[in-house]
Amino acid sequence: MKNKFLQISIGVSMMLLSAGFLVHSIGSANAALPTPEKFIDQGAAHAGRYMMDYGITQAHGQTDPFYETLIWDTQTGKSAMYIFANGVWTLEKYQLPAQPLH
Repeated sequence: MKNKFLQISIGVSMMLLSAGFLVHSIGSANAALPTPEKFIDQGAAHAGRYMMDYGITQAHGQTDPFYETLIWDTQTGKSAMYIFANGVWTLEKYQLPAQPLH
């Protein structure tokens, strides 16, 4: 009887100890929220040589949207804007100036 009680007590204490370790490990496994500084440090906001922007626009009075893709070279400032409408990609005549922010 005494041996059985000791075995049960040890089993219950091991279960409680295991549950405590599990609860403790769950709290430390959650990642911290990212900060803007982390994104810059990790290069997520880093601009490469060629950048692209893609958008979908629906003109007033038209039922089908059209797609715009702007591609630019960050070193030279040259850009190309393409419009996809009616199943055809066309190069737009208007392009960004070489230094649009200056």
